[in-house]
Amino acid sequence: MSNEGKGNLGDQNARDRIKLDTSAPLFVKAGAGTGKTTALVNRIVELVASGAAEITEIAAITFTENSAGDLKERVGQGLEGLAAALNQNNLKDQPSAELIRVEAALREIDLAPISTLHGFARRILRQFPIEAGLPIVFETLSPEEGNLERDERVKRIVEILFSEPNLQEEVLALHKLGLTEVHLISITKILEDNWDRCEEINIAVENFKNLDITLSKIANLIVKLNQLVERGLPIFRECKNENDKLFVKALPVFTKLKNLLQPSDSPDVIFGKLLESFPEGISFTRNGGDKKYWRDIGKIQVEWNQIVDGLTLLRKLMFDSKIYKVISFLSRCILEEANERLRNGTLGSHDQLVVTRNLLRDNSDVANIASQLYPRVMIDEFQDSDPLQVEIASYLGTGDANINEGGSIFCFVGDAKQSIFAFRRADVEAYNEVKEMFDPGNVISLDNNFRSLPGVINWINHVCSTIFSTAANSEVGLIYDPIVPVLPDGEIKIPEDQQVILLGKDCNAKDIGEAREKAGVEIASTIRNLIETKRQVRGKDGQWRSAKYSDVAILFPRRKASSEIEAALNAHSIPFRLASQSFIFGCSEIADYMNLLKVLNDPSDHVALLGVMRSPIFGINDDDLLQYANLCHQSRLDNLQDSERKKISLWDFRTVKCSESDTLSNSAVFSAMEFINGLYESKHSMEPGLFIGHVGHQTELLLKELGKERSKDGIRRIRYITAKAREICENGSRSLNDFIMWLDQMRDDNSRVPEAVLPELHEDAVDIMTIHSAKGLEYPIVVVCDLGQGQKNGAKMLFDSGTNYPELHFNKELNTSNSADLLKVENVRSAAEHERLLYVAFTRARDMLIISLHRESRNKYAPLIIEACDMDDSGIKYSFGSELFGHLDDEISSISNSTGGASSESLADEVQIYLAGRESFIDKYVAETASRRSQYNLSPTGIARLAKMELDSQDLNSHSNRLLYELDGYELESETADSEDKIGLIPLNLKSRGRAGTSVGKAVHSTLQTIDLSTGENLQEIAAYFANSELVPQYASEISKLVSYALASPIVLSAVNSGRYWREFYIGTSIGNRNIEGYIDLLIQTPEGFRIVDFKTDRSESESDIDNAMETYEYQGATYALAVEKVLGRPVVDVTFLFLQESGAIERKSRDLKAKVQEVRSLIDSLVQ
Repeated sequence: MSNEGKGNLGDQNARDRIKLDTSAPLFVKAGAGTGKTTALVNRIVELVASGAAEITEIAAITFTENSAGDLKERVGQGLEGLAAALNQNNLKDQPSAELIRVEAALREIDLAPISTLHGFARRILRQFPIEAGLPIVFETLSPEEGNLERDERVKRIVEILFSEPNLQEEVLALHKLGLTEVHLISITKILEDNWDRCEEINIAVENFKNLDITLSKIANLIVKLNQLVERGLPIFRECKNENDKLFVKALPVFTKLKNLLQPSDSPDVIFGKLLESFPEGISFTRNGGDKKYWRDIGKIQVEWNQIVDGLTLLRKLMFDSKIYKVISFLSRCILEEANERLRNGTLGSHDQLVVTRNLLRDNSDVANIASQLYPRVMIDEFQDSDPLQVEIASYLGTGDANINEGGSIFCFVGDAKQSIFAFRRADVEAYNEVKEMFDPGNVISLDNNFRSLPGVINWINHVCSTIFSTAANSEVGLIYDPIVPVLPDGEIKIPEDQQVILLGKDCNAKDIGEAREKAGVEIASTIRNLIETKRQVRGKDGQWRSAKYSDVAILFPRRKASSEIEAALNAHSIPFRLASQSFIFGCSEIADYMNLLKVLNDPSDHVALLGVMRSPIFGINDDDLLQYANLCHQSRLDNLQDSERKKISLWDFRTVKCSESDTLSNSAVFSAMEFINGLYESKHSMEPGLFIGHVGHQTELLLKELGKERSKDGIRRIRYITAKAREICENGSRSLNDFIMWLDQMRDDNSRVPEAVLPELHEDAVDIMTIHSAKGLEYPIVVVCDLGQGQKNGAKMLFDSGTNYPELHFNKELNTSNSADLLKVENVRSAAEHERLLYVAFTRARDMLIISLHRESRNKYAPLIIEACDMDDSGIKYSFGSELFGHLDDEISSISNSTGGASSESLADEVQIYLAGRESFIDKYVAETASRRSQYNLSPTGIARLAKMELDSQDLNSHSNRLLYELDGYELESETADSEDKIGLIPLNLKSRGRAGTSVGKAVHSTLQTIDLSTGENLQEIAAYFANSELVPQYASEISKLVSYALASPIVLSAVNSGRYWREFYIGTSIGNRNIEGYIDLLIQTPEGFRIVDFKTDRSESESDIDNAMETYEYQGATYALAVEKVLGRPVVDVTFLFLQESGAIERKSRDLKAKVQEVRSLIDSLVQ
């Protein structure tokens, strides 16, 4: 929300310093919603206007690509506004020096180093590749590609470990202690993600985990164990019941330990003796026994507990003596791999930061030059920076880690209360350490919140300050700084006691599932009530209006916690969308889609096959599967010998065949297996990315035809995943199996995907997302659910701050000897971060904050919130949902009954109707596609390419295999159109921007698919979203301009006026011996027939360039026309290509369409099978 027109603010002096005190280093503590981005923009504009720095000398570093794009756009707007004001006030013939500087900055805004830290690191490395030890031309991997490369390295390194002869004894011993290959992979993955620490890990291991120390501890421990055994054994004679639990479990241990171990024994001898004596393991429970059977049970319990503790410690010391040798070996392997990557010039995300840090740290000349290139450095969201990022900033020109001396002048902006990215190594302690480096007079605060209503702010301040002062953040030393509400202009149309609503205060469920079910119903009822009663909220313009579903966001602390909410929203007919990547990966449609891909990758994976058959994609139930199995036995297996029967699998879709007279032909399972086999046979004729897209399309068709509930949203999710597949597989080096591995990793609870998925802005739907994804966003109404912290399972590597050596923790039984204390510290830090996570969630709300307090016994935060609200002196106002909505309890009961108690008769009828429709569709689909299963697929774009090739028939068919199928129908603009190893589509002299050019085209197409063609509403916002999603935020204004040209073109206006048009119209049919599939940008229906419109974003130098391009595009349009006429049975009147140029939109119609259609048909017929 804008802070203009708010008068003199309590923190105005701080805002003025940020803008005007450009020569001083500043550390700005900026609370949520305090307008820090506006403050940064003002500082940058002032630096430029005053001549203190040029726009290309100001490095502004943000946390995400989206925020970087937003900051650059807002800086441009600020410069444009200042230029307009200066022009208006300029009374002289010559422009002022200030105006000249501002206009120069506007011309160079695209070159401004406003980016993420990774983008800034890449910029430095490209300026100094030789000094960094890199090739002059090096490659940076996308996060997806980087993760896949890392996983491959991890597997390779673990395999090397297993084959290392000098470590075979250690690996075998660790395995006997319970360390599995999965554990080793986890360790290696952690080391890979922290490879910058591997060198110091090696040093620490050698210094602090040497064998002498371990041997000494083991010898002393054995002496103590022997003493305990000698004292304890006589006590067992006093037990009056040999069946006593303590007697049964303890006596054998005491007996076996007697004279078993000697202090002089080597670790390997000790280990061998323990394994032989305790093959079931050396882990025992403490205490036990019934005191009535013992003269002094306390004494034997003490002895027994000391034995247990001693054996546990001995086990850990044995573990230490083996695991640290393995860690040292893994660290060396990882460093070798890292050095190899640097020599080859292939850098992942973490590599870029490590190499940049090393360059600036080790080469003072480069650091000094960098500080001269970027004399002003601003870092936003500094609380989310890890120590490595801090080092990069600190070494700019200083040669050491002192921020405050020499080099670039810094402006750090952050809020410790919003530090929530520890999984990215963000460290709130590093934030505080940097703050302490600044002169106290240069540490300033922004406290005035322009986002939220006063009632919301007051509640947040009271509750969060209470939690921070009594819980984990008090232990890490974080003090809550309150934020100050700024009253909005005019009347506030929500009573203060209704700005915060608490739901489920009295809900104490038996488990988390029940709590979430109750929360889902009450939240859905509340949201529907707010919309139906037209509760007032503020729009982005600050004006009050009735609330819409798209004004609501439901936030969760973690993944995979939304299924109950989704079910409740569906029951209330409330539209919603999953707006976080993490939720997208975790949803059921993607699980089903992945099962289908697994089957196609490995036909022997029958578990995945049955899973996808029982999913909504095919809708097959257990009765169908049983019937199919019985029919198989009756029709074929019963007639075979046992030896032959073993060779046939009921579930191998490749071998299941039957005639039309066979009873199997009417089975829904058989039809589904035929469908899957058709996909499988097409796999070998497509590249992996195209094949995954093809499978996605066929899945979409099934979901549409089966009428799956909310199929549109499911299809959107599948399209998102197939787009990711194209990114991962685009260079041709990735297989279907690689993509499945990546998708499996993304679905893992422990993987982190914090970026928000681009929402479909034209839909009025509730957003469901994680709190991490919501960072930086705001909504009029925010619902916060699932307040409990939860447990993060998995391997942990914890570093002692004093010694730097790592301690490992896998589970209660498997950990290193000194891990317990570090684990306690880690748990406190994790709890403190969860408290900050709640603060971030609460501060996303503008007008109304709704808190779900539904909980089970382990949730400690809901009681803390209730306790804070119940304080007599709190002075805060809020409402309980059950009191605010009088009918809510009855409605909850009604919904609960309706969702769980539908009559079996009506349900059976619905199921039968559904199954009949599904079987009818499958029969129809199988019949339609039976003759196409072994055919090649071509897109209209591919046919256009073939038509322009001057090749003989043999070459034409060999190239057709490379052009089999293109998912989107976008033109693949080659940067080297004349290259022999690439087939260029457009013989234009393009102003190519490389990958950015293609990305701009995709963003233009996406915007035109999304925006309201009749009004163009939210054009700039939608264009900016898609520019960010394609990683070209600097072209957002250009994308918006190109789309505006399209909206104003005669052909688009005619579509709007007709009222009968479709965007992204899928067309698929068979022509001759080929399948034609693609998407039409815009299809218009007229009384005379259909009109096809194709948007083109090629950059041409002249009209003749467009004429040359049309020679290719006309064949593409003719292919679309041929397919449309066959499928829809009506003629195509014309095909229009709308070229979107910098100067405007140019319409070109296909010439002699009928003749071109005939040429395309002849071309297709000429292709051999």
